[in-house]
Formats: sequence, structure tokens, C-alpha cells
Amino acid sequence: MGNSRPKTSPRQTPRWQENAVKALVLGGWEQRRVAETLNLPRSTVSVISRRVCGHLLYKREPVVRYEYDAVGGLIHLDIKRVARFDQPGHRVTGNRSQQSKRAGWEYVHVCVDDYSRWSYAEVLPDQKATSAA
Repeated sequence: MGNSRPKTSPRQTPRWQENAVKALVLGGWEQRRVAETLNLPRSTVSVISRRVCGHLLYKREPVVRYEYDAVGGLIHLDIKRVARFDQPGHRVTGNRSQQSKRAGWEYVHVCVDDYSRWSYAEVLPDQKATSAA
């Protein structure tokens, strides 16, 4: 059995262009700018840069995670404002001409403990400090 790879690839990007793409991309150029400079399609520049220097481009800093060392030591609080409706909307009724009156807002208070990841959520009528506490 022989190799299934073709003997020639007449439409293959020349080696000098691949080397130019590699040099420019590793030099910090954006792929759009490389494509315009070398008069290549952006898709070709993307394929070449991924194939030739992809492993060099995507070295990311390690994620630094912190975790408090005691339960209740650090608590994350978040408040989400949610609209209140007094009647079903057009998605339910199919009638877009009927507008819902201003029924107001409800506030979802969410608390997550950093150490144990224990969470608690409650819907309250306002977002004042006394409610959050």
C-alpha cells in the first residue's frame, strides 16, 4: 500500500509566505493586518498561524484561585433586579396590543460562602442594606 498524500499540491501556500505569516504573527501583528500586508485571505492566515505557531500563541497564565480558610470568612453577595408582571405577556396570550402595567420590581438576593460554596437565595421587595443584611 502506498501513501495517500498527493505528490504535488499546486495551490499550496508557498513556504516563504508561511514563514512570513509565522514571523509577523509571533511578532504580535493581528491576523487581519498580516493578511492585508501579504495580500492573503484572512482565512488562510488563520489556518497557517494555527498550524505553524498555534501552540506558541495560546500559552495562558495559570488561573490564580483563592479560597478563604474558614467558613463564613468571606461571603459574596449579589442582588439581581427582576421585573414583576401583573398579567401574562404576549408570548402566552399572543396579543401584542395589550401592555402590562408597571407592576414593579423584585430583588433576588444571593449569598455564597467562599470556603464551603454554600449558597442561599431569597426574593425580597427591595435592595436596601437592611434587607441585604
